[in-house]
Amino acid sequence: MAAVSEIQQTNVQLRKQLKAAKKTLKAEQDQFSALAEQSRAHGDDDAHRVQAAQWELEREKLQHMHTKAELKRIEGVLDAAYRELDQVKRLSKCSEALEECHEALTKSNQQLLQELAHVRATHKRELERMQWNFDELQQTVRQFKKLH
Repeated sequence: MAAVSEIQQTNVQLRKQLKAAKKTLKAEQDQFSALAEQSRAHGDDDAHRVQAAQWELEREKLQHMHTKAELKRIEGVLDAAYRELDQVKRLSKCSEALEECHEALTKSNQQLLQELAHVRATHKRELERMQWNFDELQQTVRQFKKLH
């Protein structure tokens, strides 16, 4: 998240620099045009100034292109960071859903184990009762045989 915020801040700064460079470029183009007009009026002495202004204008154009390219690169990084952030959010939602399912299954398993323990205890009591009944029946049969 901090990286995304940092990229956003850099993006904003680069956009401001690009806007300032465009204004500077426009101002220098206007200045160049004015110098060209003056040069025609004043002759060769101003030709050197015009040449210097042209070089400065070219430098500003290059800086503008560089700033524009850097802005485009930062926008690409920012887009990639947003895509990664979206993927992290989706994974987080999946993880939460899996945790909820795990909790529900654990709870269900505990309930089933309790039911199984209860059924086993009931079955054990019934077996003990049947064994007692069987033993009583055997005693009764033995006693009956002794009498007859």
